[in-house]
Formats: sequence, C-alpha cells, structure tokens
Amino acid sequence: MLCIHGWSDNSGSFNNLIPLLPSDWRCLAIDLPGHGFSSHRLAGVFYGFPYYVADMRRVIEVIAVQWKRFSAIGHSMGGNIAAMFSALYPEMVEAIVLLDSFGFVPAHKKEINIIIRKGIDEMIEYEKKMGDRKEKIYTYEAAKERSGVQ
Repeated sequence: MLCIHGWSDNSGSFNNLIPLLPSDWRCLAIDLPGHGFSSHRLAGVFYGFPYYVADMRRVIEVIAVQWKRFSAIGHSMGGNIAAMFSALYPEMVEAIVLLDSFGFVPAHKKEINIIIRKGIDEMIEYEKKMGDRKEKIYTYEAAKERSGVQ
C-alpha cells in the first residue's frame, strides 16, 4: 500500500492509520517533494499534479521488484495524485482509496491560458519570497537507502 499525503502535510499523516490496517499489508508512506524530510524542487520547477504523478512513478520504479501491482491511499492532494496515476497507469494499480480528495476541477479550454499564467506568476512571486535557502538535496542512492528499499 503506497500512502500519499496531502498538501502541506507529510508521510507522518498515516502514522495513526497504518497500525489499523491488516498486519500482512506492506505499507510505504512517502514524503512528496517539498514536504516532510524530502528536498524541495529546484527554483522554477512547479509543484503540480503531473510532476507529483511522475514522482510517484519513480517511487514505484524503485520498488517494482517487490510490487508488480499495488494499491494506494491518498489524502486530499495525495488522493488526486493517486487518481491521476491510476488513470495513466491502470495496469499497475490494484485499488485506490481517496480520503478527503476533491477531484479535478474542469476548466473550459478558453480559461486554460488564464489558469496556467496565474500559476506561473504565483510561482515566480513565491520564489522571490524564498530567497537563497540552503537545503538538503539527497542523491538517488541516499534517498533509496533512507527508504529502506533494497
């Protein structure tokens, strides 16, 4: 069971739920980029659903030796990520559980350019506020070692 947290949260949000699941289930709760103990994305790289889906795909690639198909529990934004992943990779997903997920807000094609522009402008303003932060950046090997996956 892959556990995906919501916005401004971290993998610890599943600490109370995982012990209640069947003891023979294997669970992996991840910290999405910019959350918990994970590194932030580089300046100019967005925190959008397609990028989080790609992150989820990378996690599955690492543990694919152990999990050919998997189930996912997603809370809030994590539910949207799990839903989008299952739509793109249905052959990899056994089941998904969505907790407090809001679904996707459809946009008329005439509004897409306004929405994308707003997102880009907000990201640039956010980056200006962040300044020169020094953060831990984990290599692929170090992240894999920290996860306990062989």
